[in-house]
Amino acid sequence: MPLRIALRHVLVLPGLKKVVVLAAAENLVIGVTLATSAAMVTGLHTQSNHYYAGLQTAGAVATVLILLTIARAAWPARTLGLVAFVSICAGGVIAGASPAPWGYALGFLLIVGFDKMFNVYIRSARQQIIPPQDYGKTTGVVILLNNMTQPLAGLLVSVFSARTQTGPLIVTLSLTMGGIGAAVSIGAALVRRKRALALGE
Repeated sequence: MPLRIALRHVLVLPGLKKVVVLAAAENLVIGVTLATSAAMVTGLHTQSNHYYAGLQTAGAVATVLILLTIARAAWPARTLGLVAFVSICAGGVIAGASPAPWGYALGFLLIVGFDKMFNVYIRSARQQIIPPQDYGKTTGVVILLNNMTQPLAGLLVSVFSARTQTGPLIVTLSLTMGGIGAAVSIGAALVRRKRALALGE
């Protein structure tokens, strides 16, 4: 059964759970940021609709520039993932904590711009881990698991819908994302060390 094969790969293949958890954490921050961007810009920071439209355009431009940089630079996939992950976490903290419109704009651009770089890393990691013959069916399940945090983001936005609560929510989720990333990385390092010691013995 394709679904059973895909779920077994998620549970058994080394490194795949890490990729799923990191992508799910990142999607939570992205989902909350996009869901609250209009309210943050035009509400909390009292900017015009033209300012909001300009910020969205700047986000698209930042994404294109970052993708062009990736295409021209021969960075290892893990470097792409680390840079993007840290940038998104930092962007969330800046966007949520800044009392000024320019601070929110900076954080927003970091989140939106580096989202695509992180997606490049995630896709590259999946291709290296999942067997080619099962890639299609497994990727579908992985993407489903990754996007399960999007409804959670919407629920959190509805619960913390007050203007004074939205910024702290973004900061909290960004710090949570960073904590998940650190925990996953430390866990992976410990597993690699344990395997290395076992092989040495």
